Amino acid sequence: MFEDVQIQKEKNQRAYCRDRVYIFMQKMKCPKCGKLMGSKGTGGKKKKYMYYHCSECKIYLREDLIEEQVMPMIMDLIEYDMTVKKYFYPVLADKKEKNTDKLDKEINTLRNQKNRIKEAYLKEIVDVEEFSKEYKAIDEKLELL
Repeated sequence: MFEDVQIQKEKNQRAYCRDRVYIFMQKMKCPKCGKLMGSKGTGGKKKKYMYYHCSECKIYLREDLIEEQVMPMIMDLIEYDMTVKKYFYPVLADKKEKNTDKLDKEINTLRNQKNRIKEAYLKEIVDVEEFSKEYKAIDEKLELL
């Protein structure tokens, strides 16, 4: 009897999976209370409607109307991104490479100075006060770079 019940239990279980794609799922917030809105779908074979709803405020928003309002903004962002990549990215990439070489050279120079001041302190050429003052100054410069 236990095995029969287990078999029937497995038959009764449904594997829940959505057959629709909700573009704004987990992204829409209720305009009144600010909570995340749930998603629902209605309709049959011919026309399907997808809604976002707030369980608190009982507000329903149709996905196609939201998409109609948001699409122009998305297209503007895509156009802006393409413009930046086409015109500004190559210029910025060139400048970055040139500046990086100079910065790397300067950082290496400061690290070498740091090592030399350590050696001078260890050989007792420089006293503690002078060592700490110089070391802090070099560290500040490295931090800025």
